[in-house]
Amino acid sequence: MNLLAQAQAFRKIATPRTLYHGTTIQKAREIAKEGLVPKKGPNVERVYDSLEETPDLVFAADKSNIDAATAAMEAAVAHELRKDPDQISPEEMRALGAIVVLRDAAQRFSRRPSEDDPEQPWDSRLPTVEPEDYFSQDPQPVSYILAGAPMIRLLRRLNQWPPPGSAYDHSPHRREQIIKAMRQAFPETDPEKLVQDVQGLTDAEAGRYYRAFVLGMGK
Repeated sequence: MNLLAQAQAFRKIATPRTLYHGTTIQKAREIAKEGLVPKKGPNVERVYDSLEETPDLVFAADKSNIDAATAAMEAAVAHELRKDPDQISPEEMRALGAIVVLRDAAQRFSRRPSEDDPEQPWDSRLPTVEPEDYFSQDPQPVSYILAGAPMIRLLRRLNQWPPPGSAYDHSPHRREQIIKAMRQAFPETDPEKLVQDVQGLTDAEAGRYYRAFVLGMGK
């Protein structure tokens, strides 16, 4: 039985939409020749290493959850440099990272709905698919690949540079996102104390909290 058979029920009405996939320049050279091939990326292996079996999938994001593509690129660069994602600088991401662009691709993907919707239970056989992820078990053709200055221009336009959640990202909006996510994760915590604790985090600590609670460590 096709692993994604049940998940197809969640496919959104097909509408043209550009999707993005984060990777490295080195991997992008392979992708340019072969397209995006379903596999387990370094971030999936790192975050879900305790699971015995996980499906090979292609992941992507649209503008509404572009954070996931940025986090995937950061994880891929970290894997290539044998570093922790927290140690990756914007200069390293600029030099080694790449964004794969898939024009009008949303109709070729399934998308997991928000976990807040009780009417749409999720298939437990797809544990690596997080809320609002676009995913496919089929190879996907790519439109073009951005790296270097063109990639940075795109990420700046989408509010993704410096990389969100990094020690170089000082945006107050990121802390607001952390507070919102932690309120959902810990509803019994005193809201005022939670705000004080988050506002008291160093930039590096805020980056780790952002990854853990907002991105779920990303893809």
